[in-house]
Amino acid sequence: MFRDIVAKQPPPSGICLSAARPEFFRTEIDKAVAAGIPVICVDADVPESRRVMYIGTDNVKAGRESVKRMAALASRGNIIVITIPGQRNLDDRLAGVADALKNYPSLKLMPLVDDKGDWRSAFDQISEMILKKEKIDGIICLEATGGPGAADALNRFDMAGKIPIVAFDKDPKTLDLIERGAISSTIAQKPYVMSYYGLKFLDDLHHNALKEFKDWRTAPAPPSPSWVDTGTAVVDKSNLAAFREAMAALPKPQ
Repeated sequence: MFRDIVAKQPPPSGICLSAARPEFFRTEIDKAVAAGIPVICVDADVPESRRVMYIGTDNVKAGRESVKRMAALASRGNIIVITIPGQRNLDDRLAGVADALKNYPSLKLMPLVDDKGDWRSAFDQISEMILKKEKIDGIICLEATGGPGAADALNRFDMAGKIPIVAFDKDPKTLDLIERGAISSTIAQKPYVMSYYGLKFLDDLHHNALKEFKDWRTAPAPPSPSWVDTGTAVVDKSNLAAFREAMAALPKPQ
């Protein structure tokens, strides 16, 4: 799809891209930028490419925040991390988890759970651990589907709310599970902010609104920031209603 878009005539004025596997896109991004098409990465970055900028979460910091929240819920014990190994943004979150755990020596990291982005896989693997009577004191999820999958597994064994879960993102099911007490909290990103500023910066580049150089295409360095950290927010029962109200008020795609 990316190649087809770049090859269109007339070419696009710009592309916003979320590239979960940067190695697939590096060369193609470079070709697009060389052809005068600005590429802005949102949510997932390809830092080794010629992309103009990245707008999204500082994923290492988000991983640290997950551990901080877990440490407030479980002061010691075995912690499971659900992720998708090999996905750049998630690997960065995992690096943040590993770094933060140095400050909490009473928390021990169990072998990673790779749910492949499928809540059913998380459900099956957590269920199997419970059946094997493995000691689990907390569950950290670094992608959106792991939290609901883990919560459903705990509910299956009448353990809902007995093991703290720190999820990721604010999908409707995750928010419902927070309301029910099955998920303790979630680390929420700001996808609306990412896409809003992604399009705004593309428009600025297209109209050469940033006057630092005559034309961004021939400039020795892109005039826009190289990275905009959109930050995260922790959602729990205390602020759940405010997040739901905000999400409901967002404009819907036409």
